[in-house]
Amino acid sequence: MARSLSQRVMRKLSGLRRMPYGRETVDIRALISPLRYDVVVRAQFLTDLRTSSEPPGVLPDFALDHPYFVWFKYVESARFFPELLTQPDLLRERYHSRVTRAQATLRSFDADGYDRRYPVTVSSTPRGATSDSGPQISKTLHIRDGCHRLALLLIDGQQLEPTMYRIAGPRNPVPDNTALLLPHLGLDERDYTRFLSRGFATRECTSLTELRSLVATDSPERLAELDAVVAAHQQAQRRDS
Repeated sequence: MARSLSQRVMRKLSGLRRMPYGRETVDIRALISPLRYDVVVRAQFLTDLRTSSEPPGVLPDFALDHPYFVWFKYVESARFFPELLTQPDLLRERYHSRVTRAQATLRSFDADGYDRRYPVTVSSTPRGATSDSGPQISKTLHIRDGCHRLALLLIDGQQLEPTMYRIAGPRNPVPDNTALLLPHLGLDERDYTRFLSRGFATRECTSLTELRSLVATDSPERLAELDAVVAAHQQAQRRDS
C-alpha cells in the first residue's frame, strides 16, 4: 500500500511538472467568485485557527460548529467520499484528520510563507463552460487544487502570482461549490452579494439590486450570466431546504 501511495504521489508531481506556470497575476477574490465560496469558508477557519490556543492535532472547541465542517460534510465528503454521510463517527474522524492537516498548512505558511515548490492548480477552460449547477460561466480560469494555500493568500491580502500556480487542462462542467454550501450556511444577502461582486463588478455591492444595476451599466453582456447564477443558487437553496 505504501508503494502504491508513493507511486500516486510521484505521478501527481510528474503531471504537475508538465503543467505550465501562469502568465499573469490573478486577483484571488475574482478567481473564486461566483462558484467557490468554499475558499472563503476555509479562509475564515484558518483565521480562527490562528487565534486558537489548542495544540496541533487537537480539535478546537469551535471546529464542529464552524462553516468549515459544513464545507467538509456537504462539499468535500458529498463530492468525493459520499459514504461518510451515512457514518457520522467516521465523518468526524476524517474531519479531525482534515483539521490536523489544515493546522499543519497554517503553521508552515506562518513560518515560511507561501511555498512555491507546491503551486496551486488552476484549470484553463473555454469561455462559456457550464457549471454543474447549470449556468454558463464566462471566466476561463477556475481553481482546481490547493485551496487552503489559496485561502491563506486571501487572508494576507496577496494576489496569485504567475510562479504560484500552474495551469491544467479544461474542466467542464465546472464545480459550483457555492451552490452546495448556500443551503447550509444561512448567508445573508449582504455577504452573498459582496462575494458575487468580485466576480462581476469593479466595486463591492451589498444588495443584489445594486449589483444587477451596476452590471447592467458597466458589463451588460454579463447580466444574463449574473441572473442565471443567482437563479441557480436560489434553486439550490429551495431544493435542499
